[in-house]
Amino acid sequence: MFWRTFTTKAALEADIREDINSRVFGCEFESVLLSDLISERHYFCSRHKIRPSRFRKEPNKKNYILFGFFDISREGRQIGWHPASWIKCVKRPPNDWDLIIEAMRRRIEPRMQEYRRMTPTCEDCHSAPSEEVHHSVLSFSEVTTRVRDSISDHDISFCMKDWDWFSSDDFALPEWGAVTEMFELVHDFSVPRALCKCCHNKTKKS
Repeated sequence: MFWRTFTTKAALEADIREDINSRVFGCEFESVLLSDLISERHYFCSRHKIRPSRFRKEPNKKNYILFGFFDISREGRQIGWHPASWIKCVKRPPNDWDLIIEAMRRRIEPRMQEYRRMTPTCEDCHSAPSEEVHHSVLSFSEVTTRVRDSISDHDISFCMKDWDWFSSDDFALPEWGAVTEMFELVHDFSVPRALCKCCHNKTKKS
């Protein structure tokens, strides 16, 4: 079984889509299936025993966005309606390290963009404008692997302890702590390379 009575992920997705497609935009509705799915498989809700009581869908350029109503308080404020992606719950739920890796990417993005701005021509073909910045020595994957090998599970828990999914901000690395300090140390040994899209695609294939 994939989850509950569903033998496959496709069967679960089909059942949820059929239900949501039948709903009118802006109208509240209840769904035991969605409430169970999010409370049991969402990476934040499952850990904190949080369950949305009802839902509504709102139109956006990607068809719709689903909101769940969370009848709880966080830091003196009532949460109420909050975006709740059921698709992420059908996929393998991310763990803390997955979220930290994404935060690492966001942390260095301004530096990568500044390097691209200072290097307007592709460093491989030397003709096309640069559009991407690639880690040529110590790939980003190698950087994150070295960081993970150098820290403990306790360090990861410390890194995540103050983050709240109900905040409007994406998770960001704290300004101090073993994870942040080790990431900065290891990343200093990486070498960026500004590439055009074509040359960057070649590095991906290789």
